[in-house]
Amino acid sequence: MKYVLMTTAFGNRDLSGILAQIPNAFIVTDYHHDPMGNFLNAISFTDEPFVLLEDDAELCNDFCSRIEAAIQTHPDQIINFFSLRKKDYEMGEPFAVRGGAYLGNVCVYFPAGYGVAIADFYKDWSGKVENPTGNDLLVADWLKSKRLKYIQWFPHLVNHKVGKSLIDPRRSSQRTDKNFEK
Repeated sequence: MKYVLMTTAFGNRDLSGILAQIPNAFIVTDYHHDPMGNFLNAISFTDEPFVLLEDDAELCNDFCSRIEAAIQTHPDQIINFFSLRKKDYEMGEPFAVRGGAYLGNVCVYFPAGYGVAIADFYKDWSGKVENPTGNDLLVADWLKSKRLKYIQWFPHLVNHKVGKSLIDPRRSSQRTDKNFEK
């Protein structure tokens, strides 16, 4: 499995925890204060299946084997491994969600060809002016345009680290999953 890690040159992010578990991760760095450009570079890195991670992800123990086992159950669908939605806990297991409801890119699996297709979709995406950093909204609109669902994995295999967003400091610094299983 290929792993792509998005980071920025401006945040002094400590990647050691992620790289300890995924030493072969391909790192895509934003040098231009352009989160969307960095996202597009990251998702078009390969036409093969891959896992995309943000640099503020906290990984569960034995991350690679657990995520790869999860991917084997739905290899042809996008799988989101993080969420803060209450419904996830009510469901208590992985479930399919309509594409237009997609939210968050802390850790996501993309099947072969999906990343490149989403990057291509961006060229004509109507939301780029209104949502210049909304890379999850781009994914949601692409899924919706294809009438695809995605899998919301539960239990979540990553958490969002506590801290100020480097993209939008107005966001809550407490975007963490209280029931994250390490």
